[in-house]
Amino acid sequence: MRSRSSSLLLVFIVAATAGCGRGNGPLRKMTAEDARVYLSFEIGEWEGSQESRGGLFRKINSEWRCVNKWKEEGRSIEGNIMMKVGALGGAEVGRVMEYEPAKGVIVITRETPLGTTEVFHRSYDPATRKFREKFINPPGGDDFPGTLEYSLQGRLIGVDEVETVARTHFDGKLINTVILTGKRKKPR
Repeated sequence: MRSRSSSLLLVFIVAATAGCGRGNGPLRKMTAEDARVYLSFEIGEWEGSQESRGGLFRKINSEWRCVNKWKEEGRSIEGNIMMKVGALGGAEVGRVMEYEPAKGVIVITRETPLGTTEVFHRSYDPATRKFREKFINPPGGDDFPGTLEYSLQGRLIGVDEVETVARTHFDGKLINTVILTGKRKKPR
């Protein structure tokens, strides 16, 4: 029988790796202004839901909340994400999102509850208000048996909403889809 913490860990790994992109083409090179606009949107207190479904699980619903603040205004933010997965409880993840001018992407560094560091590159297109992400250091690295591919696409809705769909494939077979929606919490 699995313990509560190992079940939560497995759910977190699947949810975290599903929010990644690898093998879905090059990212759009962003300007500093594109990055500032996107990062400004991320600032604040957010909450939402996430639904994971696929071959590994029938359906898992979770709730999340996040608080982002400027680390360096216009260039980088830092925040914490708290995920609550039903009766399994919650896990907290710290992250930094920083514009890297040489690469033209936002580099996201995330510290997981496992003590590992995940790195993503994100690109935003202000004309469509859509963003894409690639996972730079996927679990298992080059020694992973099989081909693990991710795709993530999201969009900003108005001034207070975000929607993201991520898919995970293993050896060409879809194993997980994550649909994430979020809304900015209004100031009290």
